[in-house]
Amino acid sequence: MSIKLSDRTLAYAEELTDAVLGLDALYREESGDEVGLAVLNLSPTPRTPESFSDYEDVVEAFSTLRDRAGDLPERDRRTYYQQFCDSMCAFAEWRQDGLPLSEQIERFLHVPADPPSTAELNELRAELSSVLDRLGYEGDAQSQCRAWKDATTVPAAEAPEVLESEMDRMRDLTLAGLDTAPENVDQIGAAGVSGASFNAKCDFANGEVVINTDPQLTRPWLRKLAVHEGYPGHVLQFSLRRQWYEDSRAPADGLLSVVNCASSTTFEGIADSGLALLDTQPEADHAASLVGRYQMGIATAAAWRYHAEDWPEQDVHEWLSEQAIYGDEEWVKSRVGFLTAPERATLMWSYWHGEPAVTSAIESVDPSAFDTFVEFLYGRMHSTESITQFDPNGST
Repeated sequence: MSIKLSDRTLAYAEELTDAVLGLDALYREESGDEVGLAVLNLSPTPRTPESFSDYEDVVEAFSTLRDRAGDLPERDRRTYYQQFCDSMCAFAEWRQDGLPLSEQIERFLHVPADPPSTAELNELRAELSSVLDRLGYEGDAQSQCRAWKDATTVPAAEAPEVLESEMDRMRDLTLAGLDTAPENVDQIGAAGVSGASFNAKCDFANGEVVINTDPQLTRPWLRKLAVHEGYPGHVLQFSLRRQWYEDSRAPADGLLSVVNCASSTTFEGIADSGLALLDTQPEADHAASLVGRYQMGIATAAAWRYHAEDWPEQDVHEWLSEQAIYGDEEWVKSRVGFLTAPERATLMWSYWHGEPAVTSAIESVDPSAFDTFVEFLYGRMHSTESITQFDPNGST
C-alpha cells in the first residue's frame, strides 16, 4: 500500500521550501557562513527563495506558516511542519538576540536538553565490553577496544577503497532488503581527507563520501560509516527524496538538508538505525554500533561542558581523552574541533537522540506494513514525534 500526501500538503511544502531558502540566504549573508542553514539543495530546477530583509520578517513568515500547518489533513504533517516552523523561528531569534544552549536544543531539535548521564555512558561501556568479550577480547573495555582496533585496523591510504567496497555491499543489501528502494538508487564513491573536524560526511552533490583518515580506522568502523553515510543512510535518504519528489510522491522540503531543525534528529537516526531497518547486525557490527553510540554520548557530554558550563577548550579536550576508550588522540582533536563551533553546538544532541527514536519506530511497525512504513520514513521529513504517528491506512 502506498500513502500519498494531499495536494494541499504538497503545495504547502513548496511555499515552505522557498521560505527556508530565503532564511538560508539571509543567514549566509549576515553570518558569512558558506555552509549555510540549508546545506544541500536537490531541487531539479531553480527555485525563487522568499526575500527577507531581517530576522523579524523571518519570524513573522514562519509563524504564519506554522498556523497554516494546523489545517493540513495529515496528522504527522501537522505535527512536523508546526515543529519545523518553530525551529526556524527559534533559529532566527538565536541569530538576532542569542539563546542559551538548552533553549537552542529544545527549540531547534525538539528533544530534551539534558546531556547523557554518567550512568548511561557506563551502561554503554559495559554492554560494549560484553560484546567484545564474546568476540574473544579480554580485559577492561579500554583494553578490549585497543586490542580489537589493532586486530582490524585498515591503513589510512586504503581506507577510502575499503569504505567504497563496504558501501557497494551495503547498497546491494539495501536493494535486496527494501522493496520500496528502486534499482537506480545513486551509487557513490569515497575520498579521504586529513585535518578535518568530522569523522565522515556525505557529499551527495559531488557523488562521494569524504572520510577523515587521521584517526585510526578499522574495517568494522568503516562498515558502520558505509551504513550511516551510504546505505540505507544518507545516500539512500537523498536519492529517494529527490526521485520521489520528481514522481510527485514526496514534498519539496525533502529536497533540502537543513541543520538545526526538527528533522535533524531523525535524519541522523535513520542513518544510525540502518542495520535495524535491514534486520541484520552481526556481532562485530553490533560492537561498532555501540562504539558509535558511546563516542557520540561522550561528545555530547563534552559539548554540554563547553557551551553550557563554560569549560575551557583544553579541559574539554582532556576530559574527552580520558573517556575515549576507542577513539584515539586524532579522534579527540577532530571532535573538539567540531563541537566547539557555535553553529554546531546542538548537533550532537541530534545524533544522541536519533538512533533510539528511529529504532523504536521501526520496531513498533507490523511486518505487514513495513514497505509502507519505509515510504513514510524516507519520503517525508520527520521529528521525533511525527515519526511515531505512522498510519498504514494514511488516515488523519
